[in-house]
Amino acid sequence: MSSAARPRGGVPPEWDSLEQAVRRLLADHLAARRRAAVAERKVRELEAALAQLRGGGPDPLALRRRVEQLESENRALQQRLDDGAERVRRLLARTHFLAEDR
Repeated sequence: MSSAARPRGGVPPEWDSLEQAVRRLLADHLAARRRAAVAERKVRELEAALAQLRGGGPDPLALRRRVEQLESENRALQQRLDDGAERVRRLLARTHFLAEDR
């Protein structure tokens, strides 16, 4: 006999489905509260950022241009480092070859 078909001390069988519905509603309510808490935190962060912009904070477009410029410079410097490392490897190979040749 399944638990749904078992009588429970004078409790109507419909109460089982009511209990399941209440459990689902409670789970949905908890999930909604969590989503609301995350959304409220994001709203506070965005409001703070907006207040900073209104208060004469740094210009976001200028910051973006500067970041792009720095990223470009970083790529160029990384390429120079890679080229230098390759030259050092070649020099080491020549040095090893000359040392063996002696």
